[in-house]
Amino acid sequence: MTTSTYTAEDYLGALQALMPRGVAWPRGMDAAQTKVLLGLVQTFARSDERARQLLVDAFPQTAVELLPEWEASLGLPDCCGGDAGTITQRQARVVLKLQEPGGMSKPYFLNLASVLGYEDTTITETGPMTCESTCMSPVSDDDRWRFVWYVNLPHQGDNHTFFRADSRADDRVDVYALGTLECQFARLKPAHTYVIFTYEGLA
Repeated sequence: MTTSTYTAEDYLGALQALMPRGVAWPRGMDAAQTKVLLGLVQTFARSDERARQLLVDAFPQTAVELLPEWEASLGLPDCCGGDAGTITQRQARVVLKLQEPGGMSKPYFLNLASVLGYEDTTITETGPMTCESTCMSPVSDDDRWRFVWYVNLPHQGDNHTFFRADSRADDRVDVYALGTLECQFARLKPAHTYVIFTYEGLA
């Protein structure tokens, strides 16, 4: 919540400066006229405060009170939204949606990961092994590997949980707290490609 530029006392001084001088126009805080003016200037201060808050909410990166309006306008939460999350996470999703022109390039998807909060993400593209491949290249002779790419996410030890006794039968053996990232990449990737997520830095 922002604060007003001018306080109620500032507005009181401004109003009193517009009043005539004389015994009939006292400036003392105990005067009945001053108390009436103090009731009026509270409205001015609140209007100032609300106007400043509107400037904050006009931008999705900082919107709080109007964040639900931004989300409703953009159809959020969408199929990749998951839980509502914190205010910061919701703001990031709104910004992501506004920055979603689509694309097929590596820089586009790296920027997408960065917007979601994963700046250290890298992407590895694959292809069939040839005589020009390095010794570290995976052995694959199927042309389908031309359409496979890896999204590498480092430092994911804290986001990792294993299948447990109380897990559901259809739960994954390894679960990572990156459902939104995976969903967004799977939704926006070129239709003829297959993306594999690798998680690094497990404890």
